[in-house]
Amino acid sequence: MTRHNHDLSRRVTLMFTRGIRLALLSLVMLTGNTLTAEEQRDVVAVRNEQAQPGQPITTMRHWRVRKGSFPQFLKVSQEGVWPYFEKIGARVVGMWQVMNVTTDDAAGGLENSGYQVMADNGEDYDEVILVTRYASLDHWQATRNAVRLGGNGPDYDALIEALAVRRELTIETSLTFLQGFNGPNGPYYLPGTGEQFSKTDR
Repeated sequence: MTRHNHDLSRRVTLMFTRGIRLALLSLVMLTGNTLTAEEQRDVVAVRNEQAQPGQPITTMRHWRVRKGSFPQFLKVSQEGVWPYFEKIGARVVGMWQVMNVTTDDAAGGLENSGYQVMADNGEDYDEVILVTRYASLDHWQATRNAVRLGGNGPDYDALIEALAVRRELTIETSLTFLQGFNGPNGPYYLPGTGEQFSKTDR
């Protein structure tokens, strides 16, 4: 009798659970909505080990993006990509749009300096450079599967959405790996005052 009641209770529970699932499915179909990715996927929680020693590297990422899209490209990077990558240990140095520069003879110019001024922005695209520091090459490689380092919370969703926007704006891209030394001081510009001086005897 007890076993019969247990089996009956189990069948009722299964029928009730299936009924709930069918009701939810019907509600989704009636409202015209679909289940979100958050509801469909498993939660990835991560606890990180101690920071690993290694030889630091710097990456220089280059893009050709749609003409005039740099402000949007930068914005989604700042708001969606960089916060997650900073969380998993990368350090963004900066992102820049390549400038089309006209040399200024009054300031000395560059035509006789031996340098070639890179001004690659074309009529149909803009050039973008991103410089990022990583703890090691292993660190960079691990960030290719970023969810294993940082989990898939709301910041991961923001990352995926931002990367999708960047892909839509990208015409082509390439990556260069650098290894060396970071200078200790930041840049500064001290223009002359324009004052006139004369030599005096003392």
